[in-house]
Amino acid sequence: MSEFHPSKREPLLNALAKLANELGCQGKIEGEPPFSKAKNKFGLNEILWNQVMMGDKEGVPLSLELGADPNYRVKGKTVLQLAKAMIDIYGSHDIVDALEAYGAVDKPKKRATKSS
Repeated sequence: MSEFHPSKREPLLNALAKLANELGCQGKIEGEPPFSKAKNKFGLNEILWNQVMMGDKEGVPLSLELGADPNYRVKGKTVLQLAKAMIDIYGSHDIVDALEAYGAVDKPKKRATKSS
């Protein structure tokens, strides 16, 4: 995957604003992305997880650019582990490459040790 360039930020934000409008969100300032009154409870990390599950090659970099955690976990599994599991289904490494470009690592979560 090619490196993300700031020149790509405006089209990504425009796509996000369009999606937010379709979801019924309302913004305060015309031309600004309408984030203030979202009807759903999903945060960026949950959206990222769902984008990986759905094989959304365009949405994953958008969520990462907006601040989603590339090492987000659900029940101990990272989005990178999910993306690697989905390669056979979607036949592409693009999502794995995007996650790794934003710093995702495939390490198990360390368990807390009891001190005596």
